[in-house]
Amino acid sequence: MTRNPWTQTVPAYFYALLIVFLGSIPMGPLLPQQFEYGDKFEHCVAFAVFEVLVYRAVRFSRPMFSRVRGHVLAVVMVSLAGAGLEVWQSVIPWRSSDLLDWVADTVGAFGAALLAMGVAAVPRKAG
Repeated sequence: MTRNPWTQTVPAYFYALLIVFLGSIPMGPLLPQQFEYGDKFEHCVAFAVFEVLVYRAVRFSRPMFSRVRGHVLAVVMVSLAGAGLEVWQSVIPWRSSDLLDWVADTVGAFGAALLAMGVAAVPRKAG
């Protein structure tokens, strides 16, 4: 399989645009209201996926980075994107900004990085 920018970096850009689009339109949480922290869970999941995509882009554009350094950079970038989204939402009249949304974004990104590093550390059987 050939690694190229279209498969390694472009998905992260498109996903970032999707997050900005969904974060800009008037809508409520996707999960039912009975789930008390549904909005925060959605943020965690969305930004966990974002971390994976950004990590792929980082590893492609900076192959000299270790896995840990790549994940750290990806988490920082995704967290900053989450903070930027909250600032953006603070100026949109039909959206609201919430510090805990940004915390959930960061927790999701950090959790994805920890999970990915843990999975990568599992020894594989020689085949």
